[in-house]
Amino acid sequence: MGFRSTFTTQHYAIDWPEWFVEKYEATIMFPPGNCGPISSKIECKTYSTWVDLDKDIHRAIDWDSFPLDFVLVYLHECGGITRVQFDKAGVLYSEPDAWKETENITHDYCGACSDVYRTDR
Repeated sequence: MGFRSTFTTQHYAIDWPEWFVEKYEATIMFPPGNCGPISSKIECKTYSTWVDLDKDIHRAIDWDSFPLDFVLVYLHECGGITRVQFDKAGVLYSEPDAWKETENITHDYCGACSDVYRTDR
C-alpha cells in the first residue's frame, strides 16, 4: 500500500542513455530506440521506487544539445498533480493551489496554446 503515482512527459526527442533505460525499464515505457517521451508503466511510489527519478532525468538529458526545458507531470492517486520542470540549471516543482470548473477541455491557462486550440471560434 502507500501513495502511488503515474507520470508522462512532453514529447521531445530526448535520447535516453543506456544506464537510465536499464535502471527504469521495469517501471517506465520507453519509445522505440529509447528516443522520445517516457511514461510510467505502472503506479509507483515517488518516495521509494522513483526516489531518484527526477535527479536521474536531469542527469540523463544532454543539456548542451537540448536548449529547452522539459516537463514531467505526475498524476497522484488522490487526484493531485505535480508538474516537474527540468532545465539546465535544475529542477522546479509546482502544484496547483486551486481548480476552476470548465465546460470542456479548454486549456485556457496556457498563453501559447489558448488561441490555437480554442473551439469557440
